[in-house]
Amino acid sequence: MAAEAQKSLITLGYKNSKLLGVYNTEESDQELITALKERQWDAISIGGYVNGYDQSVQFNDKNVPSDRAEILLWFNRVLNIIHELAPKSKIILVKSPQDIHDGIQRIMGAEQK
Repeated sequence: MAAEAQKSLITLGYKNSKLLGVYNTEESDQELITALKERQWDAISIGGYVNGYDQSVQFNDKNVPSDRAEILLWFNRVLNIIHELAPKSKIILVKSPQDIHDGIQRIMGAEQK
């Protein structure tokens, strides 16, 4: 999903973007931490499944929880990692990968391409 959404953002003119698929693992947390330390990002988007919005998607991956309480803990951990390492970045909560462009527009406005 992340690769597809990345292509879509590039097509829309967002050249300076990076999308990661995050999982409920220490390795995924480290990948996020590494990406956050690369640079000061203008905004960081958290996907609909992680932020609890889209529970209709079913993942067959042991690193993607299906229990709502576990998803809430995962979301809190991801959000706090972002807050700690990128305190100046805007947070964009999206409903799905297809909502990323609209989310950017909602929070950043059209001038941020």
